Amino acid sequence: MLIEPRDRLAPDELVQRRTRYAARLYRGLGEQRIDMVITVRGEPDSLPVVAAARHHGIQLVDA
Repeated sequence: MLIEPRDRLAPDELVQRRTRYAARLYRGLGEQRIDMVITVRGEPDSLPVVAAARHHGIQLVDA
């Protein structure tokens, strides 16, 4: 799962958001392994997984 907030977040805010996202997913899908990457929307990212998610991923929400 790729999460792209619109603005750069402080490290503690990133941890809080990741925890909230994971909790929501676990409630909805049941507890299972979920890979989660957070990067700022529109900014370049050198991770191959980010490029693949941006190219092949399906947008679930626009928040």
